Amino acid sequence: MRSNASLNWHRDMSGTNGFNTSGRANDGTASLSLEPDGQGYLGFASGVTLLRILQLCAGAIPLPQLDGPDNAREQQPMRIDQGLSLHDTSRFVDAYFQCYHLQYPILHEPTFRAQWNEIIPPPPPEQWEMLLNVVLGIGAFCAFEPLSVVEHFLDKSISAIGARHLQCGSLTLVQAFTLLSNLCQKSNRLNSGSVFLGIAGRMAMGLGLHRELPFWNINPFEREIRRRAWWMIYTFDSGSSITFGRPIVFPTTESDVTMVHNAPERSAFHMVGNRCYHRVISSPPPSIVEIHSLDTQILAWKETVPSWLQPNERSACPYQWLHFSAQKLFWRCCNLRIILHRRAFLERALKGLPLTTAEATFNSGNPTAGVTDNELELRSSEQCLENASQTIRSIHQFFVQPPRDRLEAWYGLHYLFHASFVPLIALHTDHGSRHRPEWVHDVSLTCEVLHTLRDDPLAKRCLSIVHLLSPSDSQVANICAPFDNNDLLAMLHSTDPPVISPSNDLVQTLLPFADLATLSSFWPMSAQ
Repeated sequence: MRSNASLNWHRDMSGTNGFNTSGRANDGTASLSLEPDGQGYLGFASGVTLLRILQLCAGAIPLPQLDGPDNAREQQPMRIDQGLSLHDTSRFVDAYFQCYHLQYPILHEPTFRAQWNEIIPPPPPEQWEMLLNVVLGIGAFCAFEPLSVVEHFLDKSISAIGARHLQCGSLTLVQAFTLLSNLCQKSNRLNSGSVFLGIAGRMAMGLGLHRELPFWNINPFEREIRRRAWWMIYTFDSGSSITFGRPIVFPTTESDVTMVHNAPERSAFHMVGNRCYHRVISSPPPSIVEIHSLDTQILAWKETVPSWLQPNERSACPYQWLHFSAQKLFWRCCNLRIILHRRAFLERALKGLPLTTAEATFNSGNPTAGVTDNELELRSSEQCLENASQTIRSIHQFFVQPPRDRLEAWYGLHYLFHASFVPLIALHTDHGSRHRPEWVHDVSLTCEVLHTLRDDPLAKRCLSIVHLLSPSDSQVANICAPFDNNDLLAMLHSTDPPVISPSNDLVQTLLPFADLATLSSFWPMSAQ
């Protein structure tokens, strides 16, 4: 069993501007690092679970060259020796409101700009310094500035935090901690971001942002700003928890806050998604019948999405930011359905069972009516593959034109990472399916997108992983036998270096980020 100490994490500030120079490749999407030590807890729903299984299905191919010092040197930033000009900071503020703010309107732009230009008094200096620097950092991130510039503002914002920030509460601090948590994740500091989001959420509840008391004498503007802050915390908690496979922190039951009036669909999605995700990570896991019942709830939500938030062609939408918002919502939905259905997909893949069927014989209105559990499991496997394919093809279509800002690239890569491992696993495990050409095509589209975004270090790393773990014709011919515990165990012992030692617990070693109870259905003999 892996020791508790291996889940400890520490932000190494020894590198320039806080970059970790240890050579370990961290990422804010929890999808590309096979080494769990120092990363904190990553659960079954995290993308790295798929990568670990893909690595095994590909013959336990080691990936040491992708975590080596060369990769660390690529990400090593240059130190900012000279101060940034007023023109630079103005450009970063503009980038924040032109890109990030349109997706996450937690601030009020006229108020912030008036405070920044000293037209009206800003918040207390210690709070304003923290908020201003995180806004500048997010703006620099969106504007494709070097990561050293982003880290410069991120570290300044973190350095401004003192004990006084934790002994008082204000809407400004809630906004600052919320934005800081999101910038930390996008700067590959996933655990720091989780801590800051927890502070923001607890402070928000201390201010009563999770409730709307009818007798409060506050004006509509203030009430709307409070709503935006609360729902932003809620959606960030939902998104990051699902990304890292961790429990949802902020439940819906104690909140009665009205959804933001001009974008209720996104908040409604996270409410549905949280219910589904909570069951996925529960022990015991949901039955296959319940899985399809949860999926029906997601499909019912999809029916409520208006046409202007549907993933239409870019030319059909007059605003790029709205087109991106619609695509991102579609990718989120597909990602949730991948997580919901992938248990059946992975179980069938690891047992060498067919992942698809020639004909679908399911009732779309009631998918569980008159079918056996085995048929429902096959349907889940197909849904996992279908949603992965839809994600890949949508992202490929979106990036036919270069990304307008780094925010688009980051979210596109995040959902592409997770989806791309699904057809790769299928290619390694289901050699008789008539859908193999479609899976090959999906992998090809993935590589095209990653090549387009190759300037991003994580895109370059994912492209290397896809190339390394894609089955060649000879590999396909040699991996035709179904997996079972004994064969898989022998394969892992025979690799050089061995993936596991004879004393290791199989389940905990194969998927060290997942709960034993969650995974026991895959390898019941080894879990006893």
